[in-house]
Amino acid sequence: METMNKHQLTTRSPKILFHYSRKEYLLSNQQKNPLKFDSYSLSGNDLILTHDKYYGRELEAMDSFRDWKLVNVDPEDCNSEKLKRLVKDYGIEEIKIVGIRKGKKLIFYSEKEVYDFKCKDIEQEIRGHSLKEIMDIIHEKNEYINQIEIQNNKLYEFITRLSRFVNGESRDYRNLLEFNQDRDISLATKSAYYLEMLGRVKEKMEDLKTTLPGYMLKYHGMAR
Repeated sequence: METMNKHQLTTRSPKILFHYSRKEYLLSNQQKNPLKFDSYSLSGNDLILTHDKYYGRELEAMDSFRDWKLVNVDPEDCNSEKLKRLVKDYGIEEIKIVGIRKGKKLIFYSEKEVYDFKCKDIEQEIRGHSLKEIMDIIHEKNEYINQIEIQNNKLYEFITRLSRFVNGESRDYRNLLEFNQDRDISLATKSAYYLEMLGRVKEKMEDLKTTLPGYMLKYHGMAR
């Protein structure tokens, strides 16, 4: 465990032990957001907050992140609804650790609200992913891929049904146009109009095809 980090020293106030802001994050060009927390857990009288593990990037073998351990945290500050709001809050602008009479206070300033936690001490651990966390990440990614596959299949089925309808209607109106070309100008004109509309629908269908992955189109005989 380590206590504080390079941001520990500050001249803002003798009571402020740690300070970090969104401005520092943007200037540092870090890939992970140190102002966003992914999860929390309670272990006895201690509260553990874990930074976002893979925000905005792919999982990499050398990834590391921080666990913050609030030792002997005040139970009144650990309301489950408050903690759930914290880990879902993407609007945190600033973090401070302030020295108080009987320990320390961790404060998160957000666009929505201010979250504070009083405790005896605060420790940080920089670590890699555990096996369970890696498996959870892989499971989440597989679930996401499966959802995309389901959506693609539904889109393919829609295009197929629409294609059959448009082709059938086009064939009927083409026959009507040929049949009424020299017999009923009004019906011939209507048939030509409907053929034009159906042609536009076909164009839109071609646009829809481009949203499907190439391997799916090739598998169903709809290669671009």
